Amino acid sequence: MSFFLALLTLTSCYNKSNTLSQTNDNLYSSNKGNASNKNYNSDSIKKAPSSLKENTYSYTNIFFDTAGFRELVSHFNINEDKFDPQGWTWYVPKSAPKSSSEDAIYLYFGVKGRTNGPLRLRVQYHSDDWLFIEKAQFYIKGKAYEFIPRNVQRDNDYEIWEWFDNALTIADKELIYALSEAKTAEIKFIGSQYYDIRYINQTELSDIKNTLLLYNSFGGDF
Repeated sequence: MSFFLALLTLTSCYNKSNTLSQTNDNLYSSNKGNASNKNYNSDSIKKAPSSLKENTYSYTNIFFDTAGFRELVSHFNINEDKFDPQGWTWYVPKSAPKSSSEDAIYLYFGVKGRTNGPLRLRVQYHSDDWLFIEKAQFYIKGKAYEFIPRNVQRDNDYEIWEWFDNALTIADKELIYALSEAKTAEIKFIGSQYYDIRYINQTELSDIKNTLLLYNSFGGDF
């Protein structure tokens, strides 16, 4: 992992962020069939290898102290659906909005037993007028990136909202790591005729970094 040192103190890796409402459980109803086969040793969560200091956990090549791991996990809602026969557990930042009708950008992922699902990117756009989003462009540290979503969804009431929720691939790695390292970033939504730009806020950037760290700590490979 180029982003993190092989040995680190977790508390220096991220900024504490304010938490908002719990994520809507219905958010993940369409994601159940997209799991990859990334494995991790769940026993390592319970007990540290004897070669490590007491009160230290090991996940792949990253080392965490117990308090640091608990602090990292405390930034996430851990959602289980008792009606899901596949038994997925979803790790979602607490800052993620409760519904699709709010602006948002965040990463999340699922775990089933010893299997990690893919890292996922969810982006939500809320406005008074339709954009009919076709792609999203990012400006980070003087460099431009582009993400072309699959299956943009839409809904409306007296206002409109559009969103996409996609599993990430190796082609998206440069963008995601750039976001995780960014102090400021902008996103530009390109619609069929119009566009809109907004800043990605500090809580969103911090949570992208935290989610990437947690995903890789569970044996993910991104």
